Amino acid sequence: MELLKGLPQIELPVFDNNQNPCWHLFVIRAKKRDSLAAYLKDNNITTGIHYPIALPFLKAYEHLNSHKKDYPVAYNYQDKLISLPIFPEITSEQVEYVCAKICEFYNN
Repeated sequence: MELLKGLPQIELPVFDNNQNPCWHLFVIRAKKRDSLAAYLKDNNITTGIHYPIALPFLKAYEHLNSHKKDYPVAYNYQDKLISLPIFPEITSEQVEYVCAKICEFYNN
């Protein structure tokens, strides 16, 4: 969180200081998400896009005839969400590498 908090192109998860999250995914909102994912992949960093289509717009819910104006936040976020690597064995050096590559992407 500290290594990425100054980048205006991303939004980090928000939580209260009195909370202690137990992350199973570390999802950020990122401008140019697909280009960022490709850049990270080129640098041997695996990312995930767990919900490429917001739930109201999935084929399973097509019968509800939802429109983007009905769910503007979900619609707006569906092409911005990306999961960064997180797992119990990740080292501080690996976290720093991922953050450095994200900063490098946006600063170039």
